[in-house]
Amino acid sequence: MYDFFSDDYQIRRLQAILAKAREETAKRTPEEKLKYLQSFGIVDENGNPNPGYEFLWRDDNND
Repeated sequence: MYDFFSDDYQIRRLQAILAKAREETAKRTPEEKLKYLQSFGIVDENGNPNPGYEFLWRDDNND
């Protein structure tokens, strides 16, 4: 029997969820992606991030 509380199981489960979400996102057109983000109030009608969501577009790898 598998230990559902183990870290390995939880990591694999989350990786599977993320892989499925990436597949679904890859199938969307840019217009569908924009509409999806607008439905949560993350971006405005022009595709600019609303206040408080700028961190989603921040690139911290250029330090």
